[in-house]
Amino acid sequence: ITEELCKSYHVNFGIPCVIVRLFSVYGSGLEKQLLWDGCRKLTAGTKHVNFFGTGDETRDWINVKDAASLLYHLAMNSKGYEIYNGGSGARVKVSEVLKMLIGELGVEVGLEMGGEAKGGDPRHYWADIKKAKACGWKPEIGLDMGLKEYVAWFKERAALS
Repeated sequence: ITEELCKSYHVNFGIPCVIVRLFSVYGSGLEKQLLWDGCRKLTAGTKHVNFFGTGDETRDWINVKDAASLLYHLAMNSKGYEIYNGGSGARVKVSEVLKMLIGELGVEVGLEMGGEAKGGDPRHYWADIKKAKACGWKPEIGLDMGLKEYVAWFKERAALS
């Protein structure tokens, strides 16, 4: 409904409107979602950690700095009514992200998946970012670098707690 309302304001009043559908935004300071929960569980000192889902679910992760860069770029360069997807353009399995976290955290812990997808969660999220790239934007922070940054922030925050 919001996208239709924005389009209506553009058509009827000439108000330019850009809609950005952001996918899995992550970054230092975010204390929710998989990365936060993962870091907390993986550093809790247990030998095995259980997570929801099968681990085969995929997400398209975009670093908050890239998300901000996209929003700025589109605000400065778009006209009319346009819709863009905001992501990295890559699908990554949840189990792979958790394994990457284990590596960055430097912990030895067994990873277990509950086996059932969480009700209401989509199995796969992936952003087609061709349109955003065509207007001159591209993501700059790969998931490996972004997770290094996130884990460093998490460790610093945990040391202060």
